Amino acid sequence: MASGPFGNQALHGGNWRVVGIIIHYAIMTVMVLAFVTFARRWQMLKARQVTAGLLYGILLWVLMYRVVKPMRWPDAPLLDRVYDVGNALFSHCLMVGVPIALITRLREPLTKASRPFLIGKAVTLVARVFMRRHGWASAS
Repeated sequence: MASGPFGNQALHGGNWRVVGIIIHYAIMTVMVLAFVTFARRWQMLKARQVTAGLLYGILLWVLMYRVVKPMRWPDAPLLDRVYDVGNALFSHCLMVGVPIALITRLREPLTKASRPFLIGKAVTLVARVFMRRHGWASAS
C-alpha cells in the first residue's frame, strides 16, 4: 500500500509495512465515510443494505482496479482471468461493501456523537479480515 503514494522505495522493507497499514486504514475510512454520507441522503441504501453493500463493493473494485491502479502503475496488467477478477470482487463486495452497509444500518440513527464509533468499528472489522487474509494476525 505504501508504494502507491511513496513509490518503489516502499517495497524495500523497513517501516513501510506500518506506513502501508496506516494508508490502508485511511483509504478504508474514506470508503466508510463516503457510504455513510450517501446512506444518510438515500434511505434505499439503508433499507436494502446487502444489495447496497454488494453494489458499493463493485463500485470500489472498479475505482481501484480500473482507475487508481492504472493511474499509479500504467504498465501493470489489468486483472483479466476469471479467478483474479472473482477473487478481487469477492474481497471488495463481501469483505468491504457489505460490512460497511450492515454496520451503517446497525448504527441508526447516525448522530455526530456516534460517527467515530461507527467508523472505528467498520475500519477495525475490515482491518481484521485483511490482516487474517494476509497471515498478519491469528484467527483468534
